[in-house]
Amino acid sequence: MMEELIIKISEQMIGTSITFVGLLFTSLSILMTLKDDNWKIKRLKQTNQFKKFVSLNTNTAIGFIVVFIFSIIIKIGLVYIYILYLYLFCLLFLSFNICKIVYRYKQIIILMLDNTKPYISE
Repeated sequence: MMEELIIKISEQMIGTSITFVGLLFTSLSILMTLKDDNWKIKRLKQTNQFKKFVSLNTNTAIGFIVVFIFSIIIKIGLVYIYILYLYLFCLLFLSFNICKIVYRYKQIIILMLDNTKPYISE
């Protein structure tokens, strides 16, 4: 029963995983082309958090490529129960990463909307 459900999910994930890879590489290009006009963005690009965010995007894209390969293997019929559970675990892990990426983009958008510099009172 569970195996049939995972096989149906894998069939639908073949196209979806390629779509997510495209979206993640698009988001990486957006991150790389952020202009330093906003002083906060310029400062953000110099932090380790930004580098970790870029690597999270890259690793998630690679993960979806692995899911694509898993989907093809499952579709061909080389299915073992452990592969199916590993596949389900990968999907859950990648879904969690997508949520983290979306949250970080929300933070970047909020950061970009405010272009004011704080003034230090004397």
